[in-house]
Amino acid sequence: MDFEELAREFLEEFFRLGRYHHSREISSSMKGEAFLLMYLWKKQDTATPGELGKAMKTSSARVAAALNNLERKGMIVRKSEEKDRRKIRVELTEKGEEQARQWQQIPMRMTSQLMEQLGEEDAKQMLDILKRINEIMPQIDCCDSVNEGEKDDKGKQR
Repeated sequence: MDFEELAREFLEEFFRLGRYHHSREISSSMKGEAFLLMYLWKKQDTATPGELGKAMKTSSARVAAALNNLERKGMIVRKSEEKDRRKIRVELTEKGEEQARQWQQIPMRMTSQLMEQLGEEDAKQMLDILKRINEIMPQIDCCDSVNEGEKDDKGKQR
């Protein structure tokens, strides 16, 4: 079996998924302001801007800009802690909770429709394969395979 050819076909099909409008909709629902709302909603608690930046893996300036926009839209409030007024906690408003709930439904609806179109047997098989992939991926060392076969400028194997 030619696993390189299967891998090439898989990657072509996988990247085709990103071209669909629906995929972009899911992707945009997991970035920036949406990510912050979803994070706070799932946490069911307040968070500091530092916690949010760490979760988002982004700069404090980006977090501050997103928080300013969300506050302007009435989706979050920032409150000072009673013990240390310099520390700020970010909290969802009802409007923010409703928006997060709506964004949460986008990938769920789309995935449910996909599973329905696949049918029960194929949907279960897809899920089993995805679980197996998640078991295997930590064991794969991508860096060794990229450097494998490389030669230095004298033609020696690295």
